[in-house]
Amino acid sequence: MTPAKKVEIIVEAVSQPKIIALLAKLNIQGYSIIKEVSGSGSHGTYDAEEISDLFKNVYFMVICSDQEAHTLLEATRSLIKKYGGIAFTSEVQLLKK
Repeated sequence: MTPAKKVEIIVEAVSQPKIIALLAKLNIQGYSIIKEVSGSGSHGTYDAEEISDLFKNVYFMVICSDQEAHTLLEATRSLIKKYGGIAFTSEVQLLKK
């Protein structure tokens, strides 16, 4: 097992291309995207099936190093401030071949 960071980012779907471009710019390749995320937060309840495509949320799960996580969170800060969303990190253990 190898220690790593998991960065989780939830933003409106319109921000998805910006996050993907940011990950590419930072050369971070280990990520997954889950579309049409439902839940509840500071802006109320989101049900992906009931709202228009414009306001649907997407979830990014990124596995990376400590430094990459710090850089990604800092780079994401302005996007979240401008467009909304949330980002957080946690410690994980990565199982490699």
